[in-house]
Amino acid sequence: MPRGLVDAAGQTAWMALPIGALVPLLSLFMIERICRRVPGVNFIELNQRLLGKTAGFIMVMLFILYIIVFESIVIRTFADVTKIYMLPATPLWVILLLVAFSVYYVISKGSRVVARINELIFYILLITLIIALVPLPMGDYNNLLPLWEIDPAGLMKGVLYSAFAFEGLEILLVIYSLVDKKERIIKAGLTAIGITLGVYIYIIILGILVFGLDLIKLLLWPGIYYYKTVSFTAFPRLEFFLLAFWIGLGARPAFTMGFAASLSLSQLFNINDNRFHLVALAAVTAMFGLALIPGDIFAVFKIWDYVGLVALAVSLLYPAGLHLAAFIGGLDHEK
Repeated sequence: MPRGLVDAAGQTAWMALPIGALVPLLSLFMIERICRRVPGVNFIELNQRLLGKTAGFIMVMLFILYIIVFESIVIRTFADVTKIYMLPATPLWVILLLVAFSVYYVISKGSRVVARINELIFYILLITLIIALVPLPMGDYNNLLPLWEIDPAGLMKGVLYSAFAFEGLEILLVIYSLVDKKERIIKAGLTAIGITLGVYIYIIILGILVFGLDLIKLLLWPGIYYYKTVSFTAFPRLEFFLLAFWIGLGARPAFTMGFAASLSLSQLFNINDNRFHLVALAAVTAMFGLALIPGDIFAVFKIWDYVGLVALAVSLLYPAGLHLAAFIGGLDHEK
């Protein structure tokens, strides 16, 4: 559940999500179009062709730095969740080290393994979404009322939080060159945005039904508390399994974006595939070091707000800037 979304938009949080989804939608079309206009090049070559070698090098390095900082906050957040709900006696750095090692292992195996891991997690997610229906009889439909009473200021703030929830699509700039059937990218992107939107709306509505708006605002991680209400006779502590999966789901962006950072570094410095694992190790080590810096979970939340704004700017302004450079440079549209 996107942090702060319900608090900002109230019962109409589900209405903020479709508006927030317009951000990745616009980013998807801009990235696909600029990459199509410069076919047959990778991310590094795209930047250097449109911005020049020096400016292109700087922009790629800034993009890699952004990814590493972003993912350091991701793994720190889910390390904190693990410590709070599962391993309170375990030092935080140990949990972070285990998460970092898992991320390194996956991305060092290359794009095919990263893709398979994402596919596996998606199918497990479908199971957990079905399980989420179990506490529904405990819910009160009055918690959704008034259904159409909108606070414009709260709704706009909720739109901002919902836009944060779709962060990450900008790595299409990096992986576009790896896709064989590029004509399917828009369809796949629309499907991904649609599924993500549906899952968020589904979880938010269930959470409000079961907990009510006042209580859900007080919960640090409403989604985890929601699954703690699920129990079966044969599995009375099912939340531990679900929590373990949820942590894996939360670390999933680190697999994808960590691979994007490692691939960009290897292409930027012309490092061959035999040494890709060393590049991955360097990227993950940087993530691990940065993840240790915040003092507590509340400091992480403050950093999330700033990182979210940067991610929003990157997803929109970066591809827009590339389009502007293509226009100024007189790059013809693909016939």
